[in-house]
Amino acid sequence: ANHLDPQLQMRNLLMGFVVSRLLQVAAELGVADALANGPRDRDALAREVGAHADTMDRLMRTLASFGVFDRLPDGRFANTPRSEFLRSDSPGSMRALGCMYGDSALWQAWAGLEHSVRSGEPAFAHIHGSPLFEYLAGHPDSARRFDEGMVASSRLMNAAIVGAYQWDQFGTLVDVAGGVGSTLAAILGTNPGIEGVLFDVPH
Repeated sequence: ANHLDPQLQMRNLLMGFVVSRLLQVAAELGVADALANGPRDRDALAREVGAHADTMDRLMRTLASFGVFDRLPDGRFANTPRSEFLRSDSPGSMRALGCMYGDSALWQAWAGLEHSVRSGEPAFAHIHGSPLFEYLAGHPDSARRFDEGMVASSRLMNAAIVGAYQWDQFGTLVDVAGGVGSTLAAILGTNPGIEGVLFDVPH
């Protein structure tokens, strides 16, 4: 992209939310999972994930232009090394992260960014009328997506966290606000002599 005219580069940055949204929808639909056993044409793919064929084709062609999926000469679509990260069962999967960021509550909160920058107040509470964790307490589906997204995010850094510190000097390790405990579990997995305590609210 460095060879592009600065004005075109700026246009691409301004449109970045479109690519992000395309990725979130592909994650939500499970497109990469549907392609795990090989290429599919747009109609078969749309049927499998419950989508409109023409619109699905547009989504896939656009993501293929960014190297996320591959459009084969015969028109079928296939996974690429990038889309493998959107598969549920792949090592380092980021599908849950895509679903979390695409959750309507988190997505809509970004509409309040200008308010937040001007006032210093959290955008989420401005848009939804309550802070994030209060909202999650009353919206189990969003809470589940949030928890799964945090686990996926933690997986990206857990190995570095485990390796960066001498954890076995402690007898007990308490993880406050540790979600479902994926980071604590990674630490305890390589330090079996430590007792772990996970502290968080139920949701």
